[in-house]
Amino acid sequence: MISLEGLGLKLGDFSLRDISLHVEDGEYFILLGPSGVGKTSLLEAVAGLVPVERGRVLLDGADVTRFPPEARPIAYVPQDASLFPHLNVTDNILFGVRVRRFAETRWRPLFDDLVDSLQIENLLDRSPVNLSGGERRRVSLARALITSPKILLLDEPFSGLDPPIRRELQLMVKRLQKHLKGTFLHVTHDREEAFILGDVIAVMIDGKVEQIARRNRVYFHPRNLKVARFTGMENVFEAEIVAVDGQASCVTVQWLGNRLVASANQAALAQGQRVLVGVRAEEVMLIKPDKPIREGRESNILSGVVREILEKGATHTFVIDEERSGQPIVMELPNFLYRRYKFHPGEPIRIRISPDKFCVMEY
Repeated sequence: MISLEGLGLKLGDFSLRDISLHVEDGEYFILLGPSGVGKTSLLEAVAGLVPVERGRVLLDGADVTRFPPEARPIAYVPQDASLFPHLNVTDNILFGVRVRRFAETRWRPLFDDLVDSLQIENLLDRSPVNLSGGERRRVSLARALITSPKILLLDEPFSGLDPPIRRELQLMVKRLQKHLKGTFLHVTHDREEAFILGDVIAVMIDGKVEQIARRNRVYFHPRNLKVARFTGMENVFEAEIVAVDGQASCVTVQWLGNRLVASANQAALAQGQRVLVGVRAEEVMLIKPDKPIREGRESNILSGVVREILEKGATHTFVIDEERSGQPIVMELPNFLYRRYKFHPGEPIRIRISPDKFCVMEY
């Protein structure tokens, strides 16, 4: 396992501040954030490629903060793959074990396993200059993993690839990580990639880690507005808590001029408290015009008018002007429902938000 404790470093006018996180053995840990927030610099600090000004890097409890890169049992896959052009694919993969003078009996089983898992058997005699982008990434992964590092660092490993190739490699790497029971620390700005691959996600914005949690927690219950916006939660509005139930499992909020019930997904909520309440667009439910409201679902109903409809292929995005506040609410509607009801801009519409789909955030 690897731990960062209060890590800080300055890069020109930019600095990383008090970064603390913990990656368990066998975990796929994602560091997610927009470009330019210091994700790559943090990865380089873990690898020993840039000096740390304060804090510690611990590997299995041992302080390796001042260790040079070659003394750390860590492998690093940079964005550009960085294969040696004068060596063929086999020699590229085996470079690390040859430098370390590993016996063939030590590396051969893993080599065969990686070649099979990454589907690169037909590439072994080729030069890197004759490989496609996706092939280069697969070879670089094999080269990094052949030495059995305690942790693999991945810096935007699928950037610049066409979507079908990128998705194929994402799934391949996830299967490989589970198969090897490896510990991966992966940097990306791609939200979809983060939620496909990550067991745990740390969201990093402006040089600071804003939230660390399991994948679903980050997706459905972002800690604050910064995380909500970056992870794609579009419906976030100010609200006031007007009642808290006895077990504090639900709260009643005044949201967009409506009294709605929301699950209390954070501690210490109190009556009169100002909060932010959000919901993901795909969790906003259409009340079907041709069917009565089911018993037990009479609460949390909002009315509005369809402002615009955006076709996105698998879904249609509705922008709805909420009746009382005039604020826009975004809803993702599956194509089969859109085709059935055929809404048009300017038409009235009713929607419902289940209490457990709301996220109550710090104000």
